[in-house]
Amino acid sequence: MNLLGESFATLPMPFVWLLVIGLVFWSRPVVGRRLVAVTTVAFFISSLAIVGKIVLLAFLATVPVWEAGMAPKPVAIIVPTGGIFADETGRWWPSSSSIHRAVMATQLRQQLDVPLIISGGAPVNGQPPEARVIATELALTGPAVILETTARNSQETGQAVAGIMKNLPVGPVMLATSDMHVARMGAVLRHAGLSVRQPSHHRETVKRVVWTDFIPSTLGLAYSARLSRESWAILWYVVKGYLSLHDFVAGSERPGSH
Repeated sequence: MNLLGESFATLPMPFVWLLVIGLVFWSRPVVGRRLVAVTTVAFFISSLAIVGKIVLLAFLATVPVWEAGMAPKPVAIIVPTGGIFADETGRWWPSSSSIHRAVMATQLRQQLDVPLIISGGAPVNGQPPEARVIATELALTGPAVILETTARNSQETGQAVAGIMKNLPVGPVMLATSDMHVARMGAVLRHAGLSVRQPSHHRETVKRVVWTDFIPSTLGLAYSARLSRESWAILWYVVKGYLSLHDFVAGSERPGSH
């Protein structure tokens, strides 16, 4: 989905469009006033962080958790990049999301001692591959660090990583990405024939409930906006044929999958 589509379809913009329609038809109580009332209630619900956490937990449940001592042990760690940016001098840096994913992967690597696959090309012509920028800035080097520098999106990352995994031992892969991205990236990797696991801390973080989760807040709206954007991205992948709904079922991997 392009930037224009996201700005129109992701929260809170749908609420704005519905309110505008409701006000236009305000003189018609059955249509206008009820639409405004329903939209107001929906906006209130979407501003509760607890609602966003519940939906996010459902997203996370699509990928099984791996913890130390569990079998089978992952045979590789996958890091889909999360963007880069250039400063005023023209030097490229990893985004905060990319840094978070790479640091998570580094910590997991200390436990697993397996190859680290960083996947990310240059989405825009003239930019350096994201994987190379991240590896350079975080000093991720050595024969066990594999840079995949062609993938421009999650779907291409799944295909590229599946190709790399043909040369590695058979077994599940550990996914190091953001909590919102786990479901879609996990489904993409599963669609490509891989068995996927995620670290447990994603769910542990989301499960931490505080009293402020039950009152309207900017945090709640942020959850809803991010989940809305990711939901549209998942829908787009399904429509394009990159995914099927079966790919979101944990444990649906074919026998013999990585």
